Amino acid sequence: MTRDWVGVVEAGYDLSGDRLGWLNRLLDAATPLMDRGVGVNAQVFRVSATRFAVEELAVRGLGTVEQLRGFLEGAPPEAVDAIYRRGAPVGTLSEWLFPSRPLTGRTFRGGSERYFVERTPAGFRDSLGLVAHTGTGWGVVLTAPLPRPGRMRGPERGRWKRVAAHLAAGLRLRPGALPPYLRSRPARVGRITRRGSPGPSRSSGATRCGSGRTTARGWSPATEPPARTWPGR
Repeated sequence: MTRDWVGVVEAGYDLSGDRLGWLNRLLDAATPLMDRGVGVNAQVFRVSATRFAVEELAVRGLGTVEQLRGFLEGAPPEAVDAIYRRGAPVGTLSEWLFPSRPLTGRTFRGGSERYFVERTPAGFRDSLGLVAHTGTGWGVVLTAPLPRPGRMRGPERGRWKRVAAHLAAGLRLRPGALPPYLRSRPARVGRITRRGSPGPSRSSGATRCGSGRTTARGWSPATEPPARTWPGR
């Protein structure tokens, strides 16, 4: 399969079809770049200070949509907070949850560590992830299970960070993902060329829009949007 960085960005801005179709096209474009031999999956989620819901899921390779949904919905609250609210745009599960200890350790120091070590399927020792927040409570995640704990470094990490900004902008443009008071203020993100080299970025870090505050990593709206939830969220 062809490794095409711009193809991932183009898939993010393709507004045709429904949200699940968009997510599947995005995953197809990202798989050649992200797959480490175990598979790739994608999620559209909604999050606020008190709520979290997985809206759409797509899987390529390891596991099924039903298995992934059960895995995510059962995650400890502190893991949801670390990944979906405070997580860096690009990183690995071990970086986000327990950076000083390997995911495969057998002496557990918290619910998140025990949960992920005991429930990961065979051949899965860590997970590489991209978390793109729209700043409106919606977000998209791309993850690739890893056969061993690892880190993404150098130019590739920088490219995925820029891709995350574009995917967040693309999701903001989809119907229902952007509150009316924000629809006339599109996200301004960096440029990616076909060769993967970055262009100048106009990202301003944090802006104030309407009565809410939008930041690069999350949001604090005046009124929470409705979301499907389950006990404990």
